[in-house]
Amino acid sequence: MIKIVKLKNLKEHKENLNYKKGNVLTIGFFDGVHIGHQKILGIGKKISLEKDIPFVILTFHPHPNKVFFPAKELSLLTSLEDRLKLINCFDVDLVIVIPFTKDFSMITKEKFLDEIIKRKINPKFLVIGEDFRFGYKAKGNVDFLKRYFEEQNVKVNVIPLLKVNDKTVSSTLIRELIKKGEISKANNLLQRTYEIYGSVIKGKGMGKVIGFPTINIKMLEELVLPGDGVYLGEIKSNSLRRYCLINIGKRPTFDGKKRTIEFYIFLLS
Repeated sequence: MIKIVKLKNLKEHKENLNYKKGNVLTIGFFDGVHIGHQKILGIGKKISLEKDIPFVILTFHPHPNKVFFPAKELSLLTSLEDRLKLINCFDVDLVIVIPFTKDFSMITKEKFLDEIIKRKINPKFLVIGEDFRFGYKAKGNVDFLKRYFEEQNVKVNVIPLLKVNDKTVSSTLIRELIKKGEISKANNLLQRTYEIYGSVIKGKGMGKVIGFPTINIKMLEELVLPGDGVYLGEIKSNSLRRYCLINIGKRPTFDGKKRTIEFYIFLLS
């Protein structure tokens, strides 16, 4: 089972790090754990198995933009819980979650490597995407990372960005596809069906009046909601799993001004 720890509790998990002999470390936010992330994680796990040392992930919560731009809306592809579940598909030995705060964002690139990566984690291999940035004002990059570790017997593996149809695969690209309603394209880059979560709330009952009873859902606010329209989907709740129509929008027929999401379940008895 995956072990998830906060940085301050890392001393208690030296055995999971294999601290003396080292480990394979991958660092990133990994929103959505898309095919670009999967490539990095897959290579990290491969090295871990070949060298017989633990595979360790360092990630952050919340998203840095929520700290830097709190007034700006940012919806994500996955909650922290789901992100960790997806990461665990790669049989990770340890996930370290660092709370991303303003104080943490002020740490210099040198201090980040000296005090966190080298002193607390002590990796033997790093597997990093080529666009990885770190430290105060994101001044650290893969070139600095390689120079820092070149005399310390630590191998830095830089993984090129993945492109599909001449577009770089990124969480930002997938969020935009979902907002535009291009769910199939987003699913292709995620390599799974995009999912949203929420709780059932009481609606106005207008659907029942016109012969199309629906379920109204209050969605998890941090997740990206598809653009307005009608979608074919599947609803899952405990033992219930059925196909449904999903309507997202303001319901102009009923003078709706607030954006809502409703599910019409096929064969609902």
